Amino acid sequence: MQITSEVKVGILFFIGLGLLTWFTLFVTQIGVAKGEYAVRFARVSKLKEGDHVTFNGVRVGTVTEVAPILEADGFPSVKVAFLVDPTHQAKVLVDDKTRFVINQGVLGGSSIDISSRSGRPITPALLESHRGEDPVGVDEVLASVQSLIQENRAGIKEAIASANTALGNFGSMSKEIQELVAENRTEVKTAIVNFSQMSDGINKLVEENRTAIKEAVVRFEEMSRQIRDLVDENRVAIKDAVDKLPEAVKNVSSAAKTIDETVTENRADIKRTVENLAEATAKFDRVGENLDVITTQIASGKGTVGKLVFEDTLHDRTLAAVENFNDRLEEVKPVTSGFSDFKIFLGAGGGANFQTGSAIYGAYLRLEPKPWKFYEGGVSYRTAPDDRAVVTDDPDKFNVDFHLLFGWRFFADDDNQRYRLSFALGLIETELGGYVEAPIIGDFSVRVMVRQKNGDRVTSDRRYEEGNVMVRATVGYRLWRRIYLNAGVDDAVDNPGFWGGIRIDLLDNDLRNVTAVTALGGF
Repeated sequence: MQITSEVKVGILFFIGLGLLTWFTLFVTQIGVAKGEYAVRFARVSKLKEGDHVTFNGVRVGTVTEVAPILEADGFPSVKVAFLVDPTHQAKVLVDDKTRFVINQGVLGGSSIDISSRSGRPITPALLESHRGEDPVGVDEVLASVQSLIQENRAGIKEAIASANTALGNFGSMSKEIQELVAENRTEVKTAIVNFSQMSDGINKLVEENRTAIKEAVVRFEEMSRQIRDLVDENRVAIKDAVDKLPEAVKNVSSAAKTIDETVTENRADIKRTVENLAEATAKFDRVGENLDVITTQIASGKGTVGKLVFEDTLHDRTLAAVENFNDRLEEVKPVTSGFSDFKIFLGAGGGANFQTGSAIYGAYLRLEPKPWKFYEGGVSYRTAPDDRAVVTDDPDKFNVDFHLLFGWRFFADDDNQRYRLSFALGLIETELGGYVEAPIIGDFSVRVMVRQKNGDRVTSDRRYEEGNVMVRATVGYRLWRRIYLNAGVDDAVDNPGFWGGIRIDLLDNDLRNVTAVTALGGF
């Protein structure tokens, strides 16, 4: 038996349709309509369908639904449903300590990260008692600071009480020191004179290097900001230190008492030390002069230290690099901001009139720059009715029909995340036409398509149609997440007959998953 070109095209189409169905069911896991697992959040931030799910930083699944719900107590929350790759399900462990956190990317987009070090393999039952953590905001930070103060109130109070005792011990110590100074007044006077001379030298040094010192102060301000950030990152360690503060104050108090006793026991030795200090201060003048020379060279940028501290080349380059990076981000932001709404669908489908035996199958690409607007283009192939003899297609011609539609959606239904009316106009099977579609109940919808017929062709052409207008009214049902079935009446005006068909839509995220699988498989 000779195989005609129509049969060859039909066989090729159904093989491709079968491959798409296999990828849809077993690669993208669309057999589960709204996600096998679900976690509730008080609120989310920029999380949407198709975002990644990670376990301890490793991608293991995909978010399938983000929808508002009402809790049993009447408070609103957000339900986030997701899928986990079957190859990773046994390795994703969940217990009472597991954390569910929403992470945000630098250029937009979010993901859910599951953090756990123990537990049992993930199941829907294990997630019923879990709630995700809220994204961190300024109010949480302020509440954390207030909580830190409340938690350490008792320790701070005890530290203040201990400080009173420590001040008493320091008072006794200062009295001993006062008596020691009285006994060594001459030596102390000589030391003060030498220190006065050294302070004059230091004052002169500061005046001569005022600019250099100003720049150093600026650098110290930058260092203080880094220290502040370090304190924020080590809040737990600071809390432990505050808990130990009362004990530290007691130790200081004991040390002061010990110093008092030591001064009393070693009065003679301390006297000799003060005399030696008076002699040593004379040498400080020469040290100050040397320090003046060294800092002058550093301030002028001489030597390795001078270039390191006051060379502006590295600073200027770093500042320019940061400014350029910010400029690039601002340039990219208008482009990337629209990507969060832009969606691409690649679909295939087919159907047949069970009365005439005429069948249609094809593929299409749908672009949705906004949820309420879309553009769709594609090709299709239509067979002739069973009761009509047709001639073989000319192999030198492109024997397919084209689709080019411009569509709009109206009346948004936020509760069900869909629109109540869709409307499209353009070319349908290379003829002017359009359709209207509206949801009915649940996953059911109704569509009415109207187009011109191919009545200007010869009767032996497989695409010839009797009459002027083709009207097809069908009811669609979403069988799975990306697979739709439709049934209804075909050619309702001239020759009504039962119509049945199937359609598969693949979102851009599904296409990325297919690409990843083919790359791993070495296709």
